[in-house]
Amino acid sequence: MRSSALWVILLLALGACAPAASTQAATPTPPEHVATPTTIPTHGPASYSRSMLVSRWDPQRRTYRLSPVDPATGEAIPGYEPLALGVNFYHRFSPDERKLAIVAYPYELPSGVILHMLDLQTWKDQSLPLEVTGWNNALAFSPDGSRLAVTCSYRDSSLLIYDLTQGKITAQIQPDYDITELRFTADGTGLMAYGHQLVERFTENEHTAGAARVGLYDAANLTLRWSAEATGVRDGIYPTAKGDASAIHQPGNGEYVMPGIVWAPDADQLYIVHADEERLTRIDFAQLVVTTLDLQPQLSWFERFLILGAVPVHAKMASGSSLQAVIAPEGGLIYVAGVRNEVKTLANGDWELETFPLNLRTIRSSDAAVVFEKQAFASDLRIAPDGKRLFLQGSIDGTVDGGPGTRVYDASTHEFTGKYEEIYLEPAQLLDGSRVLVASTSLPDAGEITRMTLYSYDGAEKLGEWDSPTYAAWILNR
Repeated sequence: MRSSALWVILLLALGACAPAASTQAATPTPPEHVATPTTIPTHGPASYSRSMLVSRWDPQRRTYRLSPVDPATGEAIPGYEPLALGVNFYHRFSPDERKLAIVAYPYELPSGVILHMLDLQTWKDQSLPLEVTGWNNALAFSPDGSRLAVTCSYRDSSLLIYDLTQGKITAQIQPDYDITELRFTADGTGLMAYGHQLVERFTENEHTAGAARVGLYDAANLTLRWSAEATGVRDGIYPTAKGDASAIHQPGNGEYVMPGIVWAPDADQLYIVHADEERLTRIDFAQLVVTTLDLQPQLSWFERFLILGAVPVHAKMASGSSLQAVIAPEGGLIYVAGVRNEVKTLANGDWELETFPLNLRTIRSSDAAVVFEKQAFASDLRIAPDGKRLFLQGSIDGTVDGGPGTRVYDASTHEFTGKYEEIYLEPAQLLDGSRVLVASTSLPDAGEITRMTLYSYDGAEKLGEWDSPTYAAWILNR
């Protein structure tokens, strides 16, 4: 979770260009890539193993409640008491997907924090009060699933290790910066961290100072083994060159920069695609090295000519740029897309927000070569577990004026092979591991009603659709 000030500015910027919510999911154009369809029982109640987890807001109890449901109908699975999660929560699945860690907040303020450790095999919950005050930034399980790392920030930052075998916190420190990304090393002995430092906390001028920071901690006692500055990586809210830093909250005085960040699936490395420069930074926690490379085009002049309409949009002079990144399962390719927002002053003194798409780009992680890029407009990005398809959530036709929806991109052919109007589709799976696609859509002029949609994994068949009377969300392993 980013700082509160960052989200305020980002939401104000993106809200002005956000697409209208869906009223009805349109018939999709089936993708050409077809996987083995997932069959959902259509007769009789679904079993627990064929269910999915859903959180729903309970207005009477004023809490989110987690329960397993039939994903095609929304009917609760009998015999499984819903788990109360408070007014806000964050979650992470264990590596074997048999446990679900949830950091829950009973109140509007980040106090009284509860850690739930839910056994998905038995539906038994083990809860522990966390002695922290702050919003959760990141959660990370150790490779063997025996420990959980938790980082929170508010007036101070906290980093702790919870040992599941002992049922208690075994180490806890207060880092001097906000950690927003966490991961254990492959051997489980280290804890890799990434984040930034905030200044002017809890004022309207709260912003980020300096470059992003990284650290490697001992997973046993959280002593610091190594730390470094990710030189050139900006992540957060910064004063503009000509703006008034003492009034950074005013339009034109501050800009937000959100780079694309992904962990390598096959090494103790973190990749950062800069949002304001054509650069890729690699943090190697095994070699304790920070390397920054300029993005280099690999395409021939003829290929570049063919996609002339998709020339990269630089974000250095923008009022804000945000990138989303995913990485292929084998770790060789990084996919990144995003948007840039520019605030302009009109003749009458009013402010106008203009939005520009940043292309979908395929970047080779080893040398920062831009293997391919294509015109797109995506505010979010998902990748299929097998890495063969990307799901671009944003504009249905890749333009600023396009309606909301999801475009499916074939990673091997570099072509868009399907689209789904008015819904944001993403990969998911049932508790038994069967793969599906899901979407949740807030209905306009209908209060808190949320439409929940289920598709087969190949995207060709709608398997179910139902409405929750209050806000609802699928609990996914991202």
